[in-house]
Order: sequence, then C-alpha cells, then structure tokens
Amino acid sequence: MKKFFIKFTTAISSLFLIIFSFQNCAQGGFGVNGASTLPSGTTLSQGIAVNNSANNNLNSAAKPPFAFVDSSLGNGSVVTLLSEKVTGAGPGLRGCTGLMSYYALNCLHDSDFVSITSASAWGPNSYNAATDTYSVSMNVTARGFPYKSYFTRYILADGTRKEVTFTPTLASGSLTWVYTNPTFCVGPTPAPADIGSACSVSGQTATNACGTATCQ
Repeated sequence: MKKFFIKFTTAISSLFLIIFSFQNCAQGGFGVNGASTLPSGTTLSQGIAVNNSANNNLNSAAKPPFAFVDSSLGNGSVVTLLSEKVTGAGPGLRGCTGLMSYYALNCLHDSDFVSITSASAWGPNSYNAATDTYSVSMNVTARGFPYKSYFTRYILADGTRKEVTFTPTLASGSLTWVYTNPTFCVGPTPAPADIGSACSVSGQTATNACGTATCQ
C-alpha cells in the first residue's frame, strides 16, 4: 500500500492528519503530514521522483540526492497501506498530497503544507537525522483513500520545491514485497525485488545495492 501525508477538511480529515494534509476526496488530496512533480524523471520503485522547480539544486555536494520510494498498496477500491520513504530532504520537510485529478487545484499555497514529522502526519519518529530519511508504513484501509494516482509536493527547509507522483500497487495476495531499508542510488533505482508484487514467504528478504525488500 502507499502511504500518504494528508490534511483533510471534511469527513476524510481524520485520515490524513496522520499522514498528509489531505484536502478531502471531493476537492483533492493528501497534504503532507506524513504524505508526497517530476524533476528529471527518476523512477524509484512505484514512485516517480521529480524536481519541478528551477530552484532545485542541492547546496551541498555531501548531501544525499533527493529521492522518493513508494511501495503503498491498495485493494482496487481504497489505499490499504501507506508505505513511503524520502531521503535527501534535510530537516523541516513539509508536504501536501492530492489526487492527480486535482493537480491544478490543490497544494498551491504554503498554508496547505504541513510538517511531515507533526503528530498529524508521519509523526516525530518518522525522521532519521543520521541518514536524512523520512519513512512511514501505516495501515490506512479504514480511512477510505481512493485507489487512484496521487501527487505530493514538498517544500524543503531551504525553500527548494520537489514533487513526486505515485499510484498504489494492487495487492494480489496477502503478502507482498515492500521496501524496508532502501539505500537510494544515483539515478533510476532498481528494486531488490518486484516491489508491490505478491510473495509467499513472510519475512523473506531480497537485497541489492539499492536496498532491501521484505515479504510482508
């Protein structure tokens, strides 16, 4: 399943407050409170990471490149698992997520963005400063997020803006491959396993230079 940052304003508001700042299904999407345009078009797992602003250069050569990995799942009707990781964003990351059908309407104002580490998003423990990684893995079935494509816009601490798009993978079995410890590579990232596809041995892992996937 995929994980989202949401800030809801109506009946769905309780859902994304744990993940993003969702603006409700009728008006569009998830806002980062735990949730996620395409810069150079790097495909990472099920997600596509992109730099959509001209102001997308990272200031430090030692800083890991911005990368997004998504292995969220859905049942064809709603998103069931929100599973995402963001690295290279630095502390203070804010985001806003919305349905792709509302790409031109949602997440346009700074006030729509929320801190990813806020209690209403991914939470204070979602950020690992040592690896500069934000991560979330949450069962969101009860929240009723539509099984559709989403976009997430991020604002980094230095004002740089990034965007990603993602679509939950249809869970074809009770167990699926998900990223549990991604090590972001430069450029397109080959997954250590077919992320989102069905698997049969719970706890089985697959690892390559770009990370580890676990059957769960």
